[in-house]
Amino acid sequence: MRKLLVDNKYELPIPIYLDLDAKKTGSRPAYASILKPRVMASVAKNAWCTVEAYKYVIHNYEDLNGANIIEYFGGMGCVTAKLYHECSTHSHIVVDIDESLARYLRETFPGIEVLCANTFDLVGTIDDIDLAIWDSPNNTLKRLVEKGEFYYAFKKDLVRDTAPTYAIITDTGWGWIHLHVEKYKALGLPVCGRDNYLEVLSDTLYDMYGYSIRFAATHKEAAHFVVTKGKPKPFDKVRAEDYGGKDFVRLLE
Repeated sequence: MRKLLVDNKYELPIPIYLDLDAKKTGSRPAYASILKPRVMASVAKNAWCTVEAYKYVIHNYEDLNGANIIEYFGGMGCVTAKLYHECSTHSHIVVDIDESLARYLRETFPGIEVLCANTFDLVGTIDDIDLAIWDSPNNTLKRLVEKGEFYYAFKKDLVRDTAPTYAIITDTGWGWIHLHVEKYKALGLPVCGRDNYLEVLSDTLYDMYGYSIRFAATHKEAAHFVVTKGKPKPFDKVRAEDYGGKDFVRLLE
């Protein structure tokens, strides 16, 4: 059986029913694309960055020990595995829209509550969440300003009285910024490239929702950052490429 190895510690078997269920419905296996070497490297760096962001939260905000956490877009559980085995949480909810992946997550991580649902329908309905992890591939500063689907859902979460205290957000605009500088300028955003993209994003999040960035972990294709309430201020950044992030998740045949 093929397996994913997370952080050289945790093996995640890939059950045959993921393929069989896909054949029954005539669809492509939900996990298939990540098994391609190039995509696997990106998935590994995504997971590494999200885990680094989580570690920042735990190390800097003591009230997150024993927290209530929700992961939207759970996927194959590469981030879930790290949190499940190493982090102290009061409750841990994982959401994925794919029925086969939801089954896989339940079997792989007993004790975690797995919800098979569309994130955009579910968001804003769950209270008492300390940390929300938004690992979506469709999030950019441009969509934030244009009120795209992802940030609209995110806003629904943040404007509630029971909004998460902290959130870890994936932003893929970071990976394409060299092609879109002029588009950002046309929107009145002073983005000049990666040198200030996240700073402009932090200012914009604050102006719209009262949240700003406190830490960012990046790689070539995306940025993953921690936000909480408060005015923007300088924040640290780390790069997955500098720490072997591409090997955080590997495929074992």
